[in-house]
Amino acid sequence: MIKRSRLYIFELLAKRIRWPRVCGNEFERLSAVLFRPFWKFTPSLILPMIIFFTFPASANESKQESDDVFSQSSESSPADLNKPSDLNKNDDVAIELNENEKGWLEIGGGWLLNTQDIVSQAVQNTAVSIDRYIARDSFDELERNDSYVRLRIVERLGESGRHDSEARVSAKIDLPSSKRKLKLVFDTDPDDFDSLEDKQRDIGIGTDISDKKSENAAVGLALEELLLNNWKMNLGAGVRLRSALDPYGRARFSRYYKFNENWSSRFRETFFYYDSKSWGADSEIDLYRPLDNDRLLHLSLAGQYLDSENNWEWVQGVSVNQRINRNNALEYQVGVSANSNPTLRVSNYWIRSKWQHRLYKDWLYFNVTPEVTFPREESFSASFQVNLELELFFSRDPDLRNKRIRY
Repeated sequence: MIKRSRLYIFELLAKRIRWPRVCGNEFERLSAVLFRPFWKFTPSLILPMIIFFTFPASANESKQESDDVFSQSSESSPADLNKPSDLNKNDDVAIELNENEKGWLEIGGGWLLNTQDIVSQAVQNTAVSIDRYIARDSFDELERNDSYVRLRIVERLGESGRHDSEARVSAKIDLPSSKRKLKLVFDTDPDDFDSLEDKQRDIGIGTDISDKKSENAAVGLALEELLLNNWKMNLGAGVRLRSALDPYGRARFSRYYKFNENWSSRFRETFFYYDSKSWGADSEIDLYRPLDNDRLLHLSLAGQYLDSENNWEWVQGVSVNQRINRNNALEYQVGVSANSNPTLRVSNYWIRSKWQHRLYKDWLYFNVTPEVTFPREESFSASFQVNLELELFFSRDPDLRNKRIRY
C-alpha cells in the first residue's frame, strides 16, 4: 500500500501538475517572494517533505544485518554520517567490502578484473616513482599512497528518443613523502563553471563522447591542510591543456560541526579563477540528521556567483538517503533553483531518485537516476529523463570510499 501511494503521488506530480496552471498569475509573485530574502523559499519544499515523511520505510526496509553498509547512529561524527565529505554533487553512498565473497566478475569477467588490476598497479607505480623523485632522501616506502583514477560513463535518455553520452576521467596522484604532502590532480572536465544546479543534480559530469575536440582537461597540484577549529583548507593551481595554456587557481575551505546527537552540518566555501573565464565562488551549507539506522536526511542550501555571467544562482534541496542492503542504496531528492539574471526568479523544480548498486567490491558501481524536471523554458511542464552511469575506480588503496572528495 505504501509503495502504491508513493507511485501515485509521483505520477501525479510528474504528469498532472503544470505549475503556472496551479499558481496562475500568482506564480511569478510567489517566486519572487520565495527568493527574497534567500531563505524564504523553504516553503516551496513543504509538499515534497510531507511526501517523504508521510510514507516512512517499512519495518522490513529498516531491518538490516550487522555487517551492512554505513551505520548512521546518533553517536556518529559529521564525517561518519553517510560520509558527508563524499556526498558532494550526488550524495553517493559508501559501500563496505566483503573481501571473502566471490563475485560474478571472478566467474565470467576476468578481462575486466585483469584490466582493473593492471591499471591500478600502473597508477600505484607512477605515483611511487614521482613521489620518490620529488622526496629523494626523505622518501618512505612504507608511507601509504592513496592515488587513484576514477572513470565515469553516463548515458542520458530523455523524451522522444533524445539521448547523449558523456565520460569523465579524474585522477589524484598522492605524494605523501613530499614536504607539504602535495597531490598531483588531473580532470578531463573540471566543473567549476558548470551551473550550480548541474553540480547539485550531478548532471553534465563530463565531455560528450562524440566531441573529439574538447579542450577542457586540466592538470595541477593540490594541497590539503587542517586549520584551527576543525577547518580544512584545499588549495589548487594548474593549467587547462588547451592550444593556449589556461592557468587556474582554486581555494576551498570547509568545516564539519556537530550540533547535538542528532544534527550535524558541513559548510563549504570555494573560490576559483581561470585566466580565460575570470573568477567565481560558491557556498554550500548542508545539514544531516539520521532518521533511523538506515535513512539519513540531508538538507542543502547553496549559492554560486560567476563574474563572467554577472549572475547569482541559488539551489535548495531536500534528500533522504536510504540503505536497502549491503550492495544497494537509494536516494530521494527534491529541489528548486533560481537565477538573479535578468531578475531573481525560479528557473527549475525537480524530483529525482537514485539507485546505487555495488557491482563488484569497492571499485565498480552502477547508478540509475530517473528524474522529472519542471524548467522555466518549457513553461514548467514536466520533462522526463533517466541517467545510467557506470563508475570505476583504479587504485591499490584498500579504502576507495573517500575518493569522491573534490580537490
